[in-house]
Amino acid sequence: MIKKPVLFVKGGPSPNPGGRPRGVSKKKLLLNSFLESVVNDNTGRFQKELKKLQGKAYVDAILTMMEYVRPKLARTEVTNPDGAQVQVKQVFVIGGKEIEL
Repeated sequence: MIKKPVLFVKGGPSPNPGGRPRGVSKKKLLLNSFLESVVNDNTGRFQKELKKLQGKAYVDAILTMMEYVRPKLARTEVTNPDGAQVQVKQVFVIGGKEIEL
């Protein structure tokens, strides 16, 4: 029995809907696994180095690392229906302490 070839139509339905999710490759999965093991195996060392930092250097290090966990959000202008700007207050809670930016 000869199978008919599957025709791929750009933007059309996938011939394998249960297949690999878009944007996930073996290389990406391997790299993510490696980086996760590096972080997990060195957590104590990272914390030790962070404890040496003070003030702005500490905050900058934390903010830099946060970008790798949560991507930066795009800035948007918030306005009232009449076009007037709205003041937005950012508050982070770290260790039970509120920090306002």
